[in-house]
Amino acid sequence: MTTAGEMWRRLSWREQLVLGWGAVIVAGLLVYMLGIDPLLQQMAMLDRLIPQKQKELEQLARLQEEYGRLRGEVDRAVGSQAADFSLSTFVEKTVLEKVGKPHLAGIKPQPESSFERYQELAVEVRLEQVTLGQITAFLSGLEQPTERLRTKRLEIKSRFNEPDLLDAAITVAVYQMKEGQMKEGQLKAGQPNAPAPNPAAEPGQPRPL
Repeated sequence: MTTAGEMWRRLSWREQLVLGWGAVIVAGLLVYMLGIDPLLQQMAMLDRLIPQKQKELEQLARLQEEYGRLRGEVDRAVGSQAADFSLSTFVEKTVLEKVGKPHLAGIKPQPESSFERYQELAVEVRLEQVTLGQITAFLSGLEQPTERLRTKRLEIKSRFNEPDLLDAAITVAVYQMKEGQMKEGQLKAGQPNAPAPNPAAEPGQPRPL
């Protein structure tokens, strides 16, 4: 049986040279197809993706900046509310001023909901035997520059025996900072801190104004 070594020795030096170069070329092609070409294709794909990812990063940076700006505005708006503000009391007062006590069927607190550093307080107001003008006056009375109330739900239906009058269920909500965030929100809103005591004033003596 002829072995590969014997067959190689029987070849002339030119044939051996041709076969040797052929083997080198085949090996080079295999290395290129299996190793280099996929690497080049991957590099080309990355070259195409780099500008796209850079643009996405720029958009993300702009969104992050916009989010920070809006969050600061919300903090200032929520933090500017009075610490002793009562939603139920304010709503009841507005009903008495704009609609009248005989038309107030009830004010019912709603379950609280939270979002990040804020909590939402809501009440449901039920009005009976009112006109559309009275409802409009009540909603206008809720618009305050400092208390930032919003109407979550408004349900109006006409009365069966009094078609000219309406019954309404209105859910009013306000956002407040959670405990521990109120002081920070007030500082962002620009509220002055309490004046520090005057160390020069003696006990029992009035401090200068």
